[in-house]
Amino acid sequence: MDQIRLLFLGTGAALPSPRRMLPALALILDGQVALFDCSEGTQMRMQQAGLSPARIRHIFISHLHGDHLFGLPGLITSQHLLKRSEPLYIFGPVELDLFLQTVHQVTQHQASFPVVVVPCTPQAEQIWTLEGFSVQSLPLDHGPACFGYRFIEHDRPGKFDADRARDLGVPNNDLRTALIHGETVEWNGRRIRPEEVVGPAQRGRTIAYCTDTRPCENVRILARDADVLVHESTFHPDQEMLAQETGHSTSRQAAESAVAAGCRQLYLYHISGRQDDQSEMEMLESARSIFPATEMPQDYDCYSVLVREPL
Repeated sequence: MDQIRLLFLGTGAALPSPRRMLPALALILDGQVALFDCSEGTQMRMQQAGLSPARIRHIFISHLHGDHLFGLPGLITSQHLLKRSEPLYIFGPVELDLFLQTVHQVTQHQASFPVVVVPCTPQAEQIWTLEGFSVQSLPLDHGPACFGYRFIEHDRPGKFDADRARDLGVPNNDLRTALIHGETVEWNGRRIRPEEVVGPAQRGRTIAYCTDTRPCENVRILARDADVLVHESTFHPDQEMLAQETGHSTSRQAAESAVAAGCRQLYLYHISGRQDDQSEMEMLESARSIFPATEMPQDYDCYSVLVREPL
């Protein structure tokens, strides 16, 4: 069965620590990797997790604070040295292109493969249709230009029943292709409908990635009816004032956003290094008291996103 896997390469915030490295999340689907944020050390953590950076085709940068993108120039350089030829598409704030151009100008290094920077603008919702999925971006409430992303897997056709087609005498040619694509065909004087040989379509899955941010309406829009919400949870519920002042959220606020959005699973992310084991346990318990389907991943934890009910 097709899997989407979420590999948490770094789950910390601002300062790396032995307990939690800086934020980076790999979404793995059909051999492709979509990377959300690229903190320093991300490519090393991918190697340690057995995931080749060469499989990355799309990178989505939330904002230009260092703990979310300082690993990006190094990853691009390494891919150049490894003779990558595939394009790399990087989505993020408008100033991201200037950041990369400045790095290249100062270091006198230019990648030998196409690096395509796609700007997100805060003035309007944006949706990009890519191979096998779409991505929507909306601005979050953090201070500097910061974007959340909604990853939407395309619906997939149902499974073709070759044995049933053979029993009906349908030849293995363009008639079967037409049936797979939902067309009714005629063969030997009989009309054959797609549902006779094709199972129900598989509904695409949706993952929302929201960091860094205070609670806001755009989080609820991005996470609406999502299979998974990855939401920053920098602070303990007792630190709500500090979260407000710094443009972040508590674990309790993340859970409240998950309830408001009607999503199915919440992963707490971007955990401050000032939290110890006890405070993290309290953060998780507080979130679960509001939204029971909550986890607080550790670095290198990997979760599957289950296939939804058929259409």
